[in-house]
Amino acid sequence: MNNQGSLNDSHKVRDLFGLLTICRKAGQLAMGFDPMKEALDGGKARAVFIAADISSKTEKEVRFFSEKRGVPVKKTEMTIDGCTTEWKRS
Repeated sequence: MNNQGSLNDSHKVRDLFGLLTICRKAGQLAMGFDPMKEALDGGKARAVFIAADISSKTEKEVRFFSEKRGVPVKKTEMTIDGCTTEWKRS
């Protein structure tokens, strides 16, 4: 992979993280399995983003509940620890 590709990927992750931060600060982001499931059941979820290091069992469950409600799932390049660290700074 060339450096330009890596740069674009890191910008995409940063941009997505910025958008998710805005949603979190506005109270429109459900974080965690149970809040995600409640948002899906309540018809409030429009998309589900999962961390790169999510367990395969949890990913399977997330995909099952999301697909049941017709909500798209996107696996990101962000890690669980990376998100936690970044959100503590913002």
